[in-house]
Amino acid sequence: MREINGKDYHFVQEYTFKIMSKMKSFRFEEQFNDWKYGTSTSHWIQAKIFIFPPFVVKSLSPEEREESCIMYLNIDEKVRRKRLEKRKDADSVERRLNADSKDFADFSEYDYLVNNPFFCAKDIATLLQAQLDKWEKK
Repeated sequence: MREINGKDYHFVQEYTFKIMSKMKSFRFEEQFNDWKYGTSTSHWIQAKIFIFPPFVVKSLSPEEREESCIMYLNIDEKVRRKRLEKRKDADSVERRLNADSKDFADFSEYDYLVNNPFFCAKDIATLLQAQLDKWEKK
């Protein structure tokens, strides 16, 4: 599975990224290896679903956290290893698993835990609808 520019991500040239960073155009940004990732403030305001590492979740303000529904996909390492090996990404399987182990150690800032490796979109939609219903009752 390859990421598609404009759909999965919005790829920009490195100099554009640097300018956006200097102009404080990102709500969140990070770098690891030679890769840089940023979520623009405008995207943060408009989008409904994000995939973020724990450090972003921990940086949310109390108001942002209250308005968020954090779903933690804690799938068994053996299953994740098989899936990563099938992807054949530029990233190494071992590096990714080690980073995940470190990043998600003691992670508890979530509303829903999904640890069933056979979950489907319908399962996620049901959980999200339950959260929307809960918010509407407030």
